[in-house]
Amino acid sequence: MVERFFRDLSQQAILPGSFGSVAELVDTINRYLSQHNLEPKRYVWHADGQEVLNKIRRAWASRHKSCHFGFIVCFRVNFSEVR
Repeated sequence: MVERFFRDLSQQAILPGSFGSVAELVDTINRYLSQHNLEPKRYVWHADGQEVLNKIRRAWASRHKSCHFGFIVCFRVNFSEVR
């Protein structure tokens, strides 16, 4: 969601504009935020927490298998402690 917000801010407010000063850029961003906040949309989390943790475990396991010492520093995580 954060990435989408900043993408929209960039595409709708910053990229189409031309700014002669930092103050103009800040004013444009503030106008965008004011308009955006007129219709706030609540974010509802749909992912299951256990699925997220399982995905993290798989990613860490995959990364650990492909570590080459000297190029990548590997970290070990005890997932039994993650709650």
